[in-house]
Order: sequence, then C-alpha cells, then structure tokens
Amino acid sequence: MAITAKEYMRNLVEKLNYLTQKYDEGHPEVSDKEWDFVVKYKTERYKDAPLAQKKVQNFYKELFNDIQQYVMSDVMFADGEICAIHLGFLYKEKFYYYMPTFDQSDNGSGQGLMLLNHLINNLQYEVFDSLLGNEKYKFYWCN
Repeated sequence: MAITAKEYMRNLVEKLNYLTQKYDEGHPEVSDKEWDFVVKYKTERYKDAPLAQKKVQNFYKELFNDIQQYVMSDVMFADGEICAIHLGFLYKEKFYYYMPTFDQSDNGSGQGLMLLNHLINNLQYEVFDSLLGNEKYKFYWCN
C-alpha cells in the first residue's frame, strides 16, 4: 500500500530526530564552503556530469555571482556541519529548485528530502518549479 507524502515526511522526521537541524534560508551569497560542498557531492554522485569539469564549475560560480539578486542559497546543518544544500533562483515570485545536493555518506537518512520539505512548506512563493527531471522524490509534491 502506498503512503501519502505527509506520512512519508513524518517517517523521515522520525528517522532524522538525531539531527540538530538548522536552516539558513534564502540568502543570495554562495560562500566558498557552500560551493565546495555542492561540487564535492554533485561530482561524487554524478561522476560524468559537466560539473566535474573545472571550467563548468567556474562558469556556475561566476553565474551565481553575476545574477546574485535572483540566487537563493538554502542550507541545512546537522551537528554544525552542512548536510544538505540547495542553490536555486527566485524570479517574479517563482522559485526554481535548481541545484540540490546532500552528503551521500548517510544516503538513507533523507537530508535532501528534509531540506526540500522545509523549502516547500516554509518559504512563500507563488510557484515552486522543480524544473526538469523525473526523479521519484518530485512526485511527492507535484500537483
């Protein structure tokens, strides 16, 4: 029997109760520490992805700086360390869920989903666009 998104998130919260969760949400600056986290875990997970190339990393870092007024950096901490991060965009009251990643060393704990749940339920935008892709997690929140 399938479970609802609410039940799924409740199970994740119970599973993550050992984490001391803190969110740093909605700030436009992407710190070097945040960027290094994104690059590390994106390239570990997707070894052949363009982000593994230094020139692509430089492009994105420059892009995020050039359009800083539209960039949203949202970070989740566990025990004082970054465990999940999302780099996205806010434009004309539409939130674009663009570049999420999380620490895969504890892959089953759901930090990425917890951050996504936090973004959807606590940030107020007219539209939350999860962009391209048919990743399973997106179907818990689609309408």
